[in-house]
Amino acid sequence: MNYHNTSARDSFINLEIKYWKPFIQTAMDKNQTTQKGWGNAVVLSPNGDDVKFNCLSYDLFPSLQEALMTTWDPKVVFPNKGLTMLNKISTHQPSTIVYRIVKVLN
Repeated sequence: MNYHNTSARDSFINLEIKYWKPFIQTAMDKNQTTQKGWGNAVVLSPNGDDVKFNCLSYDLFPSLQEALMTTWDPKVVFPNKGLTMLNKISTHQPSTIVYRIVKVLN
């Protein structure tokens, strides 16, 4: 989970959808990364004493090792224009926390 705080929450999400989503989808489809999924969300109702983020993104990996040591194909070209735009409206670096899903009920 990548917790983001931004001055323009909706713009941040739209930039991720415009630049990061097609990039990561292509990289996953071409096996240029071990990442298996990606998504993002906005915080609608923050609760608690110290919520310091207003949107988040999540990356899904097949193992803890892959999450901690993500590898990329050397041919991958990152979407620098979009990443620069995201950084401009970020109020600080994202906080990243690695979770292990233990149980899912459906």
